[in-house]
Amino acid sequence: MKKYTLIYFLIAMLACTSCKAVSDWLQMDDDGSITYAMIWSDENNVEGALNVCYIGIPVKGFEYGEPLFAFTDDGWSSNDGQGGIAQFMYSGNYSAESHPLNSYYASYLQKIRYINQFLEKITLKNDDGSYYAKCESDDIRDRFYAEAHVLRAYYMTELFKWYGPLPILDYVADANTKYDKVHRATVDEYVKFIMDDLQIGMDSQNLPWRTKLGTDAMRTHKALAVALQSTVTMMAASPLYNPDNKADLWETAYQYTKNAVDSLKANGYELFTTCTREKVYGKSSAAAYRQYYCTTMTYTSAPTDKETIYCHNNTGTQICGINYVGSDLINTTACGTCPTQELVDCFETIDGVPVLDLANPYKDEKHLQPNFNPENKLYNDQDPYENRDPRLDQVVLHHGSTYTWDKERVIDVTATGLNARSTTTSDKTHSRTGYYYCKTVPPNSAANSPLASVSYKQYTLSELLLNLAECAAQSGHTQEAYAAVNEVRDRVSMPALPQGLSKDMLLLRIKNERRVELSCGENRYFDVRRWHKADEDMSAENRYFTGVDITYNSDSTVFYYKRVPVRDSERFGYEAKCKLLPIPKTEASMLLNITGEDMQNPGW
Repeated sequence: MKKYTLIYFLIAMLACTSCKAVSDWLQMDDDGSITYAMIWSDENNVEGALNVCYIGIPVKGFEYGEPLFAFTDDGWSSNDGQGGIAQFMYSGNYSAESHPLNSYYASYLQKIRYINQFLEKITLKNDDGSYYAKCESDDIRDRFYAEAHVLRAYYMTELFKWYGPLPILDYVADANTKYDKVHRATVDEYVKFIMDDLQIGMDSQNLPWRTKLGTDAMRTHKALAVALQSTVTMMAASPLYNPDNKADLWETAYQYTKNAVDSLKANGYELFTTCTREKVYGKSSAAAYRQYYCTTMTYTSAPTDKETIYCHNNTGTQICGINYVGSDLINTTACGTCPTQELVDCFETIDGVPVLDLANPYKDEKHLQPNFNPENKLYNDQDPYENRDPRLDQVVLHHGSTYTWDKERVIDVTATGLNARSTTTSDKTHSRTGYYYCKTVPPNSAANSPLASVSYKQYTLSELLLNLAECAAQSGHTQEAYAAVNEVRDRVSMPALPQGLSKDMLLLRIKNERRVELSCGENRYFDVRRWHKADEDMSAENRYFTGVDITYNSDSTVFYYKRVPVRDSERFGYEAKCKLLPIPKTEASMLLNITGEDMQNPGW
């Protein structure tokens, strides 16, 4: 399908196009004689026009080419020498002219263009007072109208995450359109526009709270609308856009997020807390957590997964054997992105005490000298995986972890072990960090029957609870912050956070909980960026990374664990400009020529 950038969005005149130009919207009649007017005169075609607007929904997860956590302090890709995304990103080989992560810009804007066209036609009336676009009923028309507004808000939120606020384009251009008023929106303008769209969805009596039919998978609903209300207001309140930490912005984010959580629960959303397949997932207190992330969302009136708010319905990619243990096992080709020592350090001990000083976790910039928390009495750096938060074993395969592939195996990352750490960039079957990923890999996946990956869960109730905890702590609603974060911790039987923490320490604990609970997703990528002011770099998190080397003593009876750099040189992506992606260079140049405004993001 042809891609339209922002400039093409401004000058395109879909209303004047021929039947050939709309053939990517609908299947044409056998003789190819469909006309533009026929789209809107047939109720099935009207729904088809809306369906096309959904094609740009990103699959995410492992469908990025590299999962997004490969570009955070949580992960390092073993595809770092293959000429792919990781190699370019890690070496700093990116620019406004060519950036490996700039893949969704044109797609999102194209779909916004389609939505604007749809909204224009769905509300247009003929001279006799009838609607131009035919729908089965007024209720169906209202639902389509509400869906389209929430979907536009979704795409605009995605753009906001990656690029910051862009020009607000809510119209269909024609030959008489003037562009003198086109400008890059302020954060307030952009967020208000998104929130207005979302409110239209919330006001509809015909937009449901949950998708109940597989044929309606990915359609927008009120649960997504409230999740987006929480997301965009929290982003606007964060230091990247709120450097003075204005309390009213955090209060606004708190109010919307509290309403979101309360409304979701009132409409049947709840955490997945009971493991229903103990033979597969075991009896760990984190078994339900693992099962949840390994289970594909179903669409029924009584779903077992009541936690997922929104996800793609693509489940075709096999990550088991492609992004799992690698290590030259049968039917494996790579180990993909593997957890770092920095991520492992974030998992508390079972008594709920952080392993490191969260305010200053490392004594050196290369993270080789951990600043251990003196209050932690259970952690042993020479037996580091014992007595840890049970989620650690459900996210990370470490030395001594058991798994089944062609047979039951034990992870061995010693120098002569099958899973030995490798620094050779041509070796994509071995981890650079001494750890391997397992969070969304079902434990019953095997060499001769690798299971398909689950859809990436883009919005979940657990994320919204952690949004609430952060916004409540920032806005002075301290006990609600405790309650929200403790609800997440209780699922895996981790102790409640201790009362009486200072505001700064409470926020550090909430942010750490967010990193652990939502590990190996895309949240960390955007969280680190929004937590920094615009002129700050991210060198503390995204510049140097460590793994672990394990050796035996002389009689092979005792292990020694040693933190080691993944590589001695820096990994790029920490620079201040990298908090936002560049607007593609050609696009930015055309915008400058047409509007007289340089809309490029800082530093690019």
